[in-house]
Amino acid sequence: MTDRPTLAQLLEAVQLHLESHVIPAVRPEPRLYFQTLVALNLLKIAQREVQAGDAPAHAEAASLSALIGQPVPPAELPTHNHALAHAIRTGDYDAPDRWADLSAHVGGVVGAQLMMNAPQLAQRFKTEDETGQHPH
Repeated sequence: MTDRPTLAQLLEAVQLHLESHVIPAVRPEPRLYFQTLVALNLLKIAQREVQAGDAPAHAEAASLSALIGQPVPPAELPTHNHALAHAIRTGDYDAPDRWADLSAHVGGVVGAQLMMNAPQLAQRFKTEDETGQHPH
């Protein structure tokens, strides 16, 4: 048994270092400051992905399975998404009921991706959808 830190703990340590030491040191350098903020944002995305594990892929596979009417293993998502894109281009989802199902699937997938990559923005969109008003 090893007592090394977990991946999540390592990512958190790097984030704390960047926020506590690097950002204040590079703030006077606009380009380096911006690049460091980008790196910090990428690190936060990686932390959320580690925390989520396989759940997003399983959720997308379940949604796609329901949409196309056949099981989609998460490992085969790229192949099935490519086939779905082809079906969309050829008009298979032009009928109103098919379009509504497709729209729900795509909205769910994009919403989950946005939640992973920009949770504050995702929350703003969710609030706007629920209230009909743009939050300030």
